[in-house]
Amino acid sequence: AASAVVEEEDEDEEEEEEDKEEEGEHEEEEEAEAEEEEAAVVKRPAMQAVLKRLAASAVVEEEDEDEEEEEEDKEEEGEHEEEEEAEAEEEEAAVVKRPA
Repeated sequence: AASAVVEEEDEDEEEEEEDKEEEGEHEEEEEAEAEEEEAAVVKRPAMQAVLKRLAASAVVEEEDEDEEEEEEDKEEEGEHEEEEEAEAEEEEAAVVKRPA
């Protein structure tokens, strides 16, 4: 009687393992199907158009940022030049005020 119970438990464990394996295979199949569907969506002409627009807008944004940086650099450069000119004028004034 005890060996029959052990055998039955072993069979139950085997069935559980088989069920888990089948479940795992189903999950893998579902994941593969989902990936195929995603790939199909990406290949659709409408989606291609959306992706191209996104890529183009990213390029435009980057160009805008580059232009802003250039303008800021020019402004900073202009400010430095103004400071240098002011310093040069102060030095000239100081030289002119010195007694000979």
